[in-house]
Amino acid sequence: MKGLCTAFAVAAVVMAAECMAKEPPTQVIYRFDDHRYLELKGWDCEGELWYTDIKRGIHTQPASQFYRIFTRKFIHPSEKYIAITNWEVDGFLVSKDYGETWEGCWLCSRS
Repeated sequence: MKGLCTAFAVAAVVMAAECMAKEPPTQVIYRFDDHRYLELKGWDCEGELWYTDIKRGIHTQPASQFYRIFTRKFIHPSEKYIAITNWEVDGFLVSKDYGETWEGCWLCSRS
Protein backbone atom coordinates (compact mmCIF):
# COMPACT_ATOMS: atom_id res chain seq x y z
CA MET A 1 0.00 0.00 0.00
CA LYS A 2 2.87 2.36 0.86
CA GLY A 3 4.43 1.73 -2.56
CA LEU A 4 1.14 2.46 -4.29
CA CYS A 5 0.78 5.79 -2.45
CA THR A 6 4.35 6.71 -3.41
CA ALA A 7 3.64 5.88 -7.07
CA PHE A 8 0.52 8.06 -7.04
CA ALA A 9 2.45 10.91 -5.42
CA VAL A 10 5.19 10.71 -8.06
CA ALA A 11 2.60 10.57 -10.86
CA ALA A 12 0.80 13.61 -9.42
CA VAL A 13 4.04 15.62 -9.30
CA VAL A 14 4.93 14.68 -12.88
CA MET A 15 1.44 15.58 -14.14
CA ALA A 16 1.49 18.90 -12.27
CA ALA A 17 4.87 19.76 -13.81
CA GLU A 18 3.44 19.16 -17.29
CA CYS A 19 0.50 21.48 -16.56
CA MET A 20 2.68 24.45 -15.57
CA ALA A 21 2.35 27.54 -17.74
CA LYS A 22 4.80 27.67 -20.62
CA GLU A 23 6.34 30.79 -22.13
CA PRO A 24 4.30 31.79 -25.21
CA PRO A 25 6.06 31.37 -28.56
CA THR A 26 7.41 34.37 -30.48
CA GLN A 27 7.34 34.45 -34.27
CA VAL A 28 7.97 36.97 -37.03
CA ILE A 29 4.58 37.66 -38.60
CA TYR A 30 5.49 40.41 -41.08
CA ARG A 31 8.65 41.80 -42.72
CA PHE A 32 8.55 45.35 -44.08
CA ASP A 33 12.05 45.03 -45.53
CA ASP A 34 15.45 43.55 -44.65
CA HIS A 35 15.74 45.36 -41.29
CA ARG A 36 12.15 46.03 -40.07
CA TYR A 37 9.66 43.40 -38.93
CA LEU A 38 6.72 42.62 -36.61
CA GLU A 39 6.76 39.81 -34.06
CA LEU A 40 3.83 38.21 -32.27
CA LYS A 41 4.33 36.67 -28.84
CA GLY A 42 1.34 34.47 -28.03
CA TRP A 43 -0.84 31.59 -29.11
CA ASP A 44 -3.48 31.19 -31.83
CA CYS A 45 -2.45 34.28 -33.84
CA GLU A 46 -3.12 36.59 -30.88
CA GLY A 47 -0.91 38.20 -28.23
CA GLU A 48 1.73 40.89 -27.73
CA LEU A 49 2.89 42.75 -30.84
CA TRP A 50 6.53 43.85 -31.11
CA TYR A 51 8.11 46.10 -33.77
CA THR A 52 11.83 45.81 -34.51
CA ASP A 53 14.10 48.00 -36.65
CA ILE A 54 17.58 46.49 -36.55
CA LYS A 55 19.18 49.40 -38.45
CA ARG A 56 17.99 52.01 -35.92
CA GLY A 57 18.20 49.78 -32.84
CA ILE A 58 14.46 50.04 -32.14
CA HIS A 59 12.50 47.28 -30.36
CA THR A 60 9.11 48.52 -29.13
CA GLN A 61 5.77 47.03 -28.14
CA PRO A 62 2.86 48.64 -30.05
CA ALA A 63 0.29 46.29 -28.44
CA SER A 64 0.72 44.63 -25.05
CA GLN A 65 -1.95 41.94 -25.46
CA PHE A 66 -4.91 40.72 -27.51
CA TYR A 67 -3.46 41.83 -30.88
CA ARG A 68 -4.81 39.62 -33.70
CA ILE A 69 -2.67 39.46 -36.81
CA PHE A 70 -3.55 41.24 -40.04
CA THR A 71 -3.11 38.75 -42.88
CA ARG A 72 -2.81 41.09 -45.85
CA LYS A 73 0.08 43.16 -47.18
CA PHE A 74 1.11 46.38 -45.44
CA ILE A 75 2.15 49.24 -47.75
CA HIS A 76 4.66 51.64 -46.23
CA PRO A 77 6.36 54.12 -48.57
CA SER A 78 7.88 55.86 -45.53
CA GLU A 79 10.06 54.45 -42.77
CA LYS A 80 9.30 57.38 -40.45
CA TYR A 81 5.49 57.03 -40.50
CA ILE A 82 4.10 53.55 -39.79
CA ALA A 83 0.47 52.44 -39.46
CA ILE A 84 -0.36 48.92 -38.34
CA THR A 85 -3.93 47.65 -38.44
CA ASN A 86 -5.42 44.61 -36.74
CA TRP A 87 -7.44 41.70 -38.04
CA GLU A 88 -10.77 43.53 -37.74
CA VAL A 89 -9.40 46.67 -39.48
CA ASP A 90 -11.25 48.85 -36.97
CA GLY A 91 -8.30 51.07 -36.16
CA PHE A 92 -4.57 51.56 -36.40
CA LEU A 93 -1.48 51.71 -34.25
CA VAL A 94 0.44 54.73 -35.53
CA SER A 95 4.08 55.76 -35.15
CA LYS A 96 5.41 59.09 -36.41
CA ASP A 97 9.01 58.53 -35.27
CA TYR A 98 10.28 55.38 -37.02
CA GLY A 99 8.51 53.07 -34.53
CA GLU A 100 9.92 54.47 -31.28
CA THR A 101 6.48 55.43 -29.88
CA TRP A 102 2.97 54.30 -30.75
CA GLU A 103 -0.55 55.62 -30.30
CA GLY A 104 -3.93 54.13 -31.12
CA CYS A 105 -6.29 55.58 -33.70
CA TRP A 106 -9.62 53.70 -33.57
CA LEU A 107 -12.39 54.07 -36.11
CA CYS A 108 -16.01 54.54 -35.08
CA SER A 109 -18.92 53.54 -37.26
CA ARG A 110 -21.35 56.31 -38.11
CA SER A 111 -25.07 55.65 -38.22
